[in-house]
Amino acid sequence: MELSRRVQFVRFEDGRADPSEGGVVGEALIRLHVNGRELARLMCTPEQLDDLALGFLRSEGLIRELADVRLVVVCPSRTCVEVWLKDANLELPGRPVLTSGVAGDHLRRPGGRRCAGALRAMCSGWGDRVADD
Repeated sequence: MELSRRVQFVRFEDGRADPSEGGVVGEALIRLHVNGRELARLMCTPEQLDDLALGFLRSEGLIRELADVRLVVVCPSRTCVEVWLKDANLELPGRPVLTSGVAGDHLRRPGGRRCAGALRAMCSGWGDRVADD
C-alpha cells in the first residue's frame, strides 16, 4: 500500500475557491490480536505496526512494560499484528474494539500533553522480541 498519494481538490480560502493539489495519507484496517484473540481493529497508516500495537496495549493498560510482552509478529500482508503476552491468562474485553487510534490516558503528562518519550523508553531494546514474518 502506498503511504500517500497526490490528489486534486478545491481549496477555499479568503472567500475564493482555487484548484489545488496535495498529498493524502493512506490508511488501512489493521487487526490487533493478543494471545491468539482479536482485541481491536484500528484504522491507521500501515507502518511501524509493532510500535502501534505496543502503544495501544500500553495506553489501554493491558501491559505496563516491555517485560510483559513475549512476542510481536506483524503479518506479511501488514493487515494484522499478533502480540503474545507472558500472561497467557490475561482477561481481554469480550468483543473487539473498533478505534481510529491510540487515545488512552496512560501516556499523558499532567496538563494533557502526550508523553511519547515514556513509550520510547519502555520499548528501547525490544528489537529482539519482534518478528516481521
